[in-house]
Amino acid sequence: MTMRTFGKLALAGVVAMVMAAWTVTGAAQSAAPQFRTTVEIVQLQVGVAADNGEFVSGLQPEDFLLRIDGQPREVQFVFEVDLRREAPGDDAALAVDSPRARPRPQPRPVAARRHWMLFFDFSFTTRRGVLKAREAGLRFLREQVHPEDLVGVATANRYGIRLLSPFSSHHAQALEAVDTLGLVDASDLITSGFDAQESIAQALAEMAAGPAGTDGGIGATLDAMEFREYVANVANYTEQMRQFGQMLQAIEGRKHVVFFSSGFEDRAFTGMTLGQLAAGAEARATSPEAYASDPEQMYGAAEVRSGLREMIDVFRGADAVVHAIDPSGLRDSGNSEVSRMRSAVGNPGSGGDLSSNAARTGHQALSAIASGTGGTVDWAMNDLSVALARIERSTAAFYVIAYRKLERDAATVKIQVDLARPGAKVVSAPSRLTPPPQYRDMSPAQRQLQLAELLNDEVERREISFESQVVSFPGDDNTGRQVLILQVPGLELERLAEARGDDRVELEIAALALDDDGEVLDSFRRRVTIDIERMRQRGPMQEQSFHYADSVDTPPGEHRLRLLLREAEIGWLSTRTQRYWSPEVSPQPTMARPMVLSSSGWPAPPRDDAAGFDPLVFNGRRLVPIAAPVIEPGDRFRLLVVLYHVPRHPVSGEVLAGVALELEDAQDDPYRLTELEIIGSAHDPQSDATQLLIESRLPAHVRPGTARLWVRLIDRVSGERIEEQTGIFVSSS
Repeated sequence: MTMRTFGKLALAGVVAMVMAAWTVTGAAQSAAPQFRTTVEIVQLQVGVAADNGEFVSGLQPEDFLLRIDGQPREVQFVFEVDLRREAPGDDAALAVDSPRARPRPQPRPVAARRHWMLFFDFSFTTRRGVLKAREAGLRFLREQVHPEDLVGVATANRYGIRLLSPFSSHHAQALEAVDTLGLVDASDLITSGFDAQESIAQALAEMAAGPAGTDGGIGATLDAMEFREYVANVANYTEQMRQFGQMLQAIEGRKHVVFFSSGFEDRAFTGMTLGQLAAGAEARATSPEAYASDPEQMYGAAEVRSGLREMIDVFRGADAVVHAIDPSGLRDSGNSEVSRMRSAVGNPGSGGDLSSNAARTGHQALSAIASGTGGTVDWAMNDLSVALARIERSTAAFYVIAYRKLERDAATVKIQVDLARPGAKVVSAPSRLTPPPQYRDMSPAQRQLQLAELLNDEVERREISFESQVVSFPGDDNTGRQVLILQVPGLELERLAEARGDDRVELEIAALALDDDGEVLDSFRRRVTIDIERMRQRGPMQEQSFHYADSVDTPPGEHRLRLLLREAEIGWLSTRTQRYWSPEVSPQPTMARPMVLSSSGWPAPPRDDAAGFDPLVFNGRRLVPIAAPVIEPGDRFRLLVVLYHVPRHPVSGEVLAGVALELEDAQDDPYRLTELEIIGSAHDPQSDATQLLIESRLPAHVRPGTARLWVRLIDRVSGERIEEQTGIFVSSS
């Protein structure tokens, strides 16, 4: 695997593995059920300002007056966020000069971070508008978002809605998604020599329903299809958007949806304009039956209005605020229509006069969506970055307030937030909320989106107890193999089975290997079923554990592994981020960290894409190491030691070196392990790796507690010594 291949996994590795390019297509579906949630603490983002419009700092829980469904509710805690103190794009508060010297600080909780969804609407936007929106989106990601912001990317066309990138603080994924917009393969651009803008313009032209000029729209207009067919397409579009908003309910916190769209024809939403009604008055008087047969031409389609209302309600419940931006812009083409529009709109971004016939078609729908969700609407702007910068500034300072959820609370509650402090007022807050549903009630799309965000975020969850470690092995072709060792205690499995209500546990295990720039180097996702009843038959659960091992391949250097463990039925999950060092390939003799082996467990199947030397495969048998080995004094144990480039006998293949084991207890007192036997060895010529399977016994007089087990290899010819250690726990037996 080359370095270029590693980079290309940045977007595809996450979205293909986790989201499988989630898509909403087809006709409207039946209404989804109302969800209930077991979340006990609900967190809300609230914007606060003084009379002069400035953010008010220093508020306490008693300063907030909260009502849930009209009833007062105590504010449990308040968390203040002011991102203006940290310049966008400046990693000074987050990054470190030397990651090995000090760890990264813990990120803010998910609900205290901004979620941006850059949504590109191909259905009702010109090709020129799409390219302008793409350019503004790239600039927004490079210059304006805060390092801790979570960013996702979605597109909509006549084939459906696609989530190109889930919410992630690794903005390189969103950058790649915006750069290609899901219309071209980034790898194709490298080989073809075409730039992304040219390739996207060509893809948009191929998607157009009919002939389109330089400024042609993607979707057809009322002049190109019958009104009823157009209305059906718009109704289907609003249903897809409703489903998308419902998916966003799975994510905690406020979501800011930046909606790049020119909007659908106003007549599908509101019917004829006042001017058209007046102009057709004489015709209706002479031929009333013609208009009576199709009142939608006059008053708009009821299904569009109801669909739009349902969509807005779902977005409001998900605390998803839509900021609509029409990327069409203003251009003088020598016609009077542009001049009239400039006069009606006034200053760029002002929104214009919706009652005027000069306002561009589609703006009434955009205004309804934005105002209905508490967002903003902008049009008549040739520089879309101005609107994005204003939206970013207006959302950079806020409070997170929390209240305790009660059993009597409805699935969707009405929220009212006021302030008791004079001279301060609430300028933004959810007015209704559907908290994230219980995992059992989540749709597959909601589960996948939640999983994707948790994998991409570094906020840790600890609902399942487990132990883990990462052991690095050098490889060939400038790559190394990182073995992830996972262990779940038997009593924790009992707790999961009890919560499920049966004798099985189904664990989803996923991992992302990330570099310091957030690019995904490698990943895997597995699902394992554990038979709890079978474990009980083998002995007490407190004496057993579930052992699992898998691997990722990464280039040399310091990276981090993002691990997620989730019970597939009840949704309990835990996450962990572990830093590791992948060593460079060296011709010198080296030793990887030894691993204590399990005598039982459920080993992971070999990777489908595994190539080269696999340290866990020994003479055709897959070994299962232990993440947190516990050994009683006097007990025997097995150890896997992997050596690289050590001298070997040219005929027998025997390692020409002596092996010694030594234990250091918590007081650093040494214990020489005299009972030692090499019970098996294997050699891989391609990587020049030698596996030694060692069996030994712990001395009976070792003090209990944490200890370090050293493996030392001494060259019989040169006398040189290499050594490596692993941690164990000596029980009190």
